[in-house]
Amino acid sequence: MAEPLEELAKEAIRIAEKKGAQYVDVRVARMQEERIGVETGEVRDLTTSGSAGFAVRVLKNGAWGFASSPVLTLAEARRIAEKAVEVAEGSAFLQEKPVVLDPLPPVEAEYETPVEKDPFAVPLEERIQYLLDLSSQALAFSGVMEFSAFLHATQEERFFFSNEERKIWQRVTKTGAGMTVTVGEGRRPRASRSYPPTASGQYETAGLELLDTWDLPGHLEQTVEEAKALAGAAPAPKGVMDLVIDGALVSLIIHESIGHALEMDRVLGAEASFSGTSYATLDQLNKLQIGSPLLNIVADGRTPRGLATVAYDDEGVETRTADLIREGILVGYLTSREYARLLGRPSTGSAFAKGWLHLPLIRITNVNLQPQKGTLQDLIAGVDHGLYLSGVKSWSIDDRRLEFQFAAQMGWVIRGGKLREVVRAPSFVGNTLDFWRSLDGVAGPEEWRIWGTPNCGKGEPGQTIGTAQGAAPARFRRVQVGKET
Repeated sequence: MAEPLEELAKEAIRIAEKKGAQYVDVRVARMQEERIGVETGEVRDLTTSGSAGFAVRVLKNGAWGFASSPVLTLAEARRIAEKAVEVAEGSAFLQEKPVVLDPLPPVEAEYETPVEKDPFAVPLEERIQYLLDLSSQALAFSGVMEFSAFLHATQEERFFFSNEERKIWQRVTKTGAGMTVTVGEGRRPRASRSYPPTASGQYETAGLELLDTWDLPGHLEQTVEEAKALAGAAPAPKGVMDLVIDGALVSLIIHESIGHALEMDRVLGAEASFSGTSYATLDQLNKLQIGSPLLNIVADGRTPRGLATVAYDDEGVETRTADLIREGILVGYLTSREYARLLGRPSTGSAFAKGWLHLPLIRITNVNLQPQKGTLQDLIAGVDHGLYLSGVKSWSIDDRRLEFQFAAQMGWVIRGGKLREVVRAPSFVGNTLDFWRSLDGVAGPEEWRIWGTPNCGKGEPGQTIGTAQGAAPARFRRVQVGKET
């Protein structure tokens, strides 16, 4: 039988302190998740899951100890606290430098994602029917061979307690949705187009109002027409030319070439096996010109509807806005309490774990490219010869987050400042620093959106969590399109 959570946490803290731990925190998490997917008129995915458990993290002799369990009882709290201390004692023998945390003041706080339509309060049948109706509408268009769409919702309660007298409750709701149309007629090749034009649909901290914001039925005809245009399009040209890139793809480029590169554990080599290290080494802080003066990047854990938006991270640190790149120059990193102290700065509130089972790691939060001015059309009008790229198709990047290749779902040739014919398979290659230094236009606030990435992986054992990147369409000069011949 589950014990009252605060009583459980207090008992774990008492035992850990009795065993000599200088710092103790306890996280309790309860999560429910539901995913619905349809493919060409049939429900192909209907998954409901949930979990609950707690984790104890301690510092003893300058070393971390961690243990977790799904059994919410006082007896288990004692056992897990003792186990966490034992892990810290063993780790201390290998610790080169002791971990020291700057103290945090006591706090008692609550936070809940603003939700207009709780996805779990809407009957499952209604949500399924929404997708089936969307599928029927799509299949009614001539030439549509396949159609898929999904709705995904999670809701998690997070409780945080520490021996610094910090007591925090949060309820975080996340919703995702998206659709993909595949067409093929006569001798034309098959082609697919997604909406929203991301790699995995659009995810936000929100309820089912997400569907009103993105209006999948209202964008269905345009998505079908773009898929048809893509099916009949010629291959994208190759060579050095100017690019205008939509916000969805810019968001992914930020995630891969800037977000991961500025995770401070990766910078210091403590996290290298999953996604490599970083070009943004500590000796480059306040010196390295990552991009042009138009490149202004902030970490903002409070961005409205950002997929990483919460009030406190999984170390109980209040999230905030922190400069990472200012006018193209590296000025900060994503940090936890431990790593922030090495910089002599407060944490950016960027330590997160996947539920109760795992240890918090430094993660991309909401990492946002600040908008400038003008519209997408203004950016296009400034290009004499180039391409406009939309949507995410594929990507790769090296272990230092430097050399990359990105491919868009769809492209348009730009001639004389106007969009011309559609082209297929547009891709570009480059170097992170050269690419961002070529940035010479970012659209204004009216074009800016926060784009969710639901499947960012890191760590061993691996943890997959949601991150976000705010972006507007942007323009880059003299980029290599396609591989050089």
